[in-house]
Amino acid sequence: MAAVNIGEIIKFVVHEWRVLDINGGAMFLLSREIIEQRSYHNKNADTSWEHCGLRNYINSSFLRSFERDDRNRIAQVRVPNTKNPEYGNDGGKHTNDHVFLLSYDEAKKYLPTH
Repeated sequence: MAAVNIGEIIKFVVHEWRVLDINGGAMFLLSREIIEQRSYHNKNADTSWEHCGLRNYINSSFLRSFERDDRNRIAQVRVPNTKNPEYGNDGGKHTNDHVFLLSYDEAKKYLPTH
């Protein structure tokens, strides 16, 4: 595979992804398009990332939608769930996930407004 740089768009499986960061041989990717629209949680209640329905879905059913070889290329990482400084929401416990949403800080870092 040819060298990939931060900011480039790559194709992985059927989606296009922007390379947000590279650490060693691992790439931090963000889908270029909305893959699917889902609620954060399956009921109207306060919940953290650790317990929300969306986390359960994307790390189970969504992840299983990838072929095994492709799924095995998606690393599990520790996701620090810090308090949201803008709204004060508790982040909850840190989690270990293959797929996750950008945190507040990651969104500010990688998706600056113009």
